[in-house]
Amino acid sequence: MFDKPTVFILGAGASWHYGYPTGEDLVGMIIEKTKCLTNCLKNEKRTFMKEALHNGKIHQCDIFKFFQEKFKDQSIDDILKHLNNFIDRLEQIDPPVIDHFLGWNEDLRDIGKLMIAWVILDCERVFNEKKGNINRQKIIDASPNTHERKTIDIWKFKDNWYRFVLYKILSNCKKSSDILENNVSFITFNYDVSLERSLHKGLKAIKFLKKQDNDIDSFLQDRFVHIYGKIREDSFTDFELIKGHTSSKEIKNYKNILDMAYKASKGINTIDPDDKSNDIPARDKARKLIKNAECVYILGYGFDESNNKRLDLYNLLSIGGIQKRYLSGEKNARKEVYFTNYGNKNSINKKASQVFFSNKKKFLKESIFDDSFGDPKREGYYEKSIKNVYDALESDFDFL
Repeated sequence: MFDKPTVFILGAGASWHYGYPTGEDLVGMIIEKTKCLTNCLKNEKRTFMKEALHNGKIHQCDIFKFFQEKFKDQSIDDILKHLNNFIDRLEQIDPPVIDHFLGWNEDLRDIGKLMIAWVILDCERVFNEKKGNINRQKIIDASPNTHERKTIDIWKFKDNWYRFVLYKILSNCKKSSDILENNVSFITFNYDVSLERSLHKGLKAIKFLKKQDNDIDSFLQDRFVHIYGKIREDSFTDFELIKGHTSSKEIKNYKNILDMAYKASKGINTIDPDDKSNDIPARDKARKLIKNAECVYILGYGFDESNNKRLDLYNLLSIGGIQKRYLSGEKNARKEVYFTNYGNKNSINKKASQVFFSNKKKFLKESIFDDSFGDPKREGYYEKSIKNVYDALESDFDFL
């Protein structure tokens, strides 16, 4: 059970284990999806859609309503112009992450959100079909070792770190209402709802909890903060998965995909890292959770400066800020902070050190250091794992 007030801060690396992309992979998949749509629309110019559009039947698919509302477009040529403009500018910049690109190009933001939603929904579909992390297969396919590509079974890798959280929630619970005593919340920068979905399904599978389903619903309610929004308004009930037709050349075969992506894109609150207006409720709630937490797990997070500021990490998790609040007698001022830096990247080491200690040197590989900083019996304690999220929780953080 989570006895201490505990908060998880989740970046893209946390969802990677469930087949969702990180950084550059997301950019590449957005370009791929946009090109699929443009190729399809080019083909439609020679088929039934041309006649339908001339007859004013532009609303037969929500994607056309989207372009008509956003750009007042009345033809496939107009839509293609905007899509090709989006592809050209995205390929020209080739950004490491999509967020800043869309922040710099407001005119492309809605198209970008639409394509992000499509990518995330498609990853959801693939994970459900493959029953595993397809990102593993991509790594193996890129290997120069031919023997490795033929012999490695990706389904033997351990990726399902959500099970550790579920186990922790259920530990020492004797009756249904006991799960309500867990003091844990989740702050995520990811659009997917795989975590809340997994916890919901897992709790529903426990026999003694089935006697009182309201306790499960009450426990899960209001535990998740999506800083940039999410693709599904209802994360817990059964939902329809999109069907893949990425090789199709007819728009009718994309209708399920595009309509769902259009709807899902509306749940993405903001992309612009510098926009401080649209996400104030989520931001303020996240800051309050971090402030009141005694234990903070930062998993798969790249310590982007704008996101650090958005969560006020320079104040809430810095040793100076913690000591100041501790000396003033503030409740739960003391913090235990556990974070992952898969591969021990110095860029992440420096950013994390800047957040926690107001200098860049504490976690550098060249420095002589212990992976832990601070006295566990005093105000602040910091521990780093250079493993992935699954292995860090299993082996490094004394989580279980």
